[in-house]
Amino acid sequence: MTDPLPEAIESSAHDDPIEAAWAQVEAKWDDDAAHKKFIALCATLGSLDAAGRRYRAIREAKGPRADSAERRIGQVLGMAMQNMELHREPPSEAPRRWILFLGLFLATLMVGTVAFLWSR
Repeated sequence: MTDPLPEAIESSAHDDPIEAAWAQVEAKWDDDAAHKKFIALCATLGSLDAAGRRYRAIREAKGPRADSAERRIGQVLGMAMQNMELHREPPSEAPRRWILFLGLFLATLMVGTVAFLWSR
């Protein structure tokens, strides 16, 4: 008799790579490499939220894997923070220029008002 798990993993790989990787994680829960591959795949596909949901469901079930799932949630959050830092754009210079222009305009207006009042 053949093991149905590899067939299920293979068929889900054609459907959704995240599902296939998650099936590998569940089949090899104690294998750190499987978790790392799963989290890296989700990060690559921009689906860290999917990884977080799966680990959160395990944690909230409060079973024997809950503590491990909690650690993996920390890894997912760390990866998300790294991705945010990599894609962060520097602040625009446009607001600073606008404030400078407004300041110069107001200063010129004040000087003109004082000159006008002085000449009267």
